[in-house]
Amino acid sequence: MITAEGDLELLDITNQLPRRKDLVENKLFEKYFNENPKMKTFAFQSKYVRGTDASPVLKEVFDLISQQYEACVVYGTKTPEQAVQDAADAVDLLYLVE
Repeated sequence: MITAEGDLELLDITNQLPRRKDLVENKLFEKYFNENPKMKTFAFQSKYVRGTDASPVLKEVFDLISQQYEACVVYGTKTPEQAVQDAADAVDLLYLVE
């Protein structure tokens, strides 16, 4: 399951990018990205992704982010920039209170 071949199988089945440092450069994944070019953008970003830390307020953080996403994307009441800033401000406040 932790081999490059296993990661490719996971990617083929689920379209979930594996956490692999050489994802974009590894020739094993080249065919997949040629057939799914939009996924390559996410693959380039994947090297900057980090796992979520254990936090007693993690659910609240995700709720705050979801609310701002909804305000921006679903209701169109905020620009993406404002929604991101508002989410960041709310999360910062949440951690000050914690």
